[in-house]
Amino acid sequence: MIIDIEQKIIGKVKGYERWVTNFNLKSMSKTLLFLRDNKIESIEYSKMKSNKATEKFNALSTGIKEKETRMAELLEFKKHIANYPDTREIHISIGGMATVKSFSRNIENRLNFIKQLRKHLMNVDSRSFIQQNI
Repeated sequence: MIIDIEQKIIGKVKGYERWVTNFNLKSMSKTLLFLRDNKIESIEYSKMKSNKATEKFNALSTGIKEKETRMAELLEFKKHIANYPDTREIHISIGGMATVKSFSRNIENRLNFIKQLRKHLMNVDSRSFIQQNI
């Protein structure tokens, strides 16, 4: 980054002008050293290296996004594996059913039985039931 000396030094002190000049010289020398160290001798070569770096970055970025998506899928799978022992009996009972409809009918039958049992127990006088069973 090179600072435009004429625009910046208007109304400034001499020390600032010296600092800006020194800063610009250091920036230019760093740029020239970079170009020399990386053997960049022309603008075309610089553009080619820039395009290669951009392509490499895009390829790496795409790979990272794919791996992050896969990691999210594996995390979801891990949750299912962790929940499986809690729901294993349900999985086994569903597996024994011919269809999901028969499983649903089986559950509905159990629920109806529980409702009928509850209704029957509400109608029974609890004192007489206890006295008869003592």
